[in-house]
Amino acid sequence: MNLANERLIDSVTKVTELLRANQLLREEVDTLARSSESKDYELYSLNSENARLRERIEILETIVKASKQDYELMVNEHILDRVIKEHKKVIRVDDRIDNIPNNSIDKVYHELITLRDHNRVLEKRVKTLEK
Repeated sequence: MNLANERLIDSVTKVTELLRANQLLREEVDTLARSSESKDYELYSLNSENARLRERIEILETIVKASKQDYELMVNEHILDRVIKEHKKVIRVDDRIDNIPNNSIDKVYHELITLRDHNRVLEKRVKTLEK
């Protein structure tokens, strides 16, 4: 009988240990599940933001592509306006234009170069946005 009591006590002890281990494992599984849910929510929000940003990039690319032609027309019109203004400053003798002052041509040329450089920078931005 003493042997049966010892076996019973050992069995109860082992069952108690198993219940504790089971409880610890359940707590760990719950912790991991909460962490997984948190990561899933974070992933969902990042994917939503990514989709929103992609849509915005598409809109901006469309605007840039559409406005590139408008920009080129605007630059050409601006240069033409400058040239016309410079021509109006030219002294007329006997209803003919003397010489256009060299400095006005230099200004227009310099402005054209500056605008073309600015245009190149904008084109690089467009290319980086397209990537």
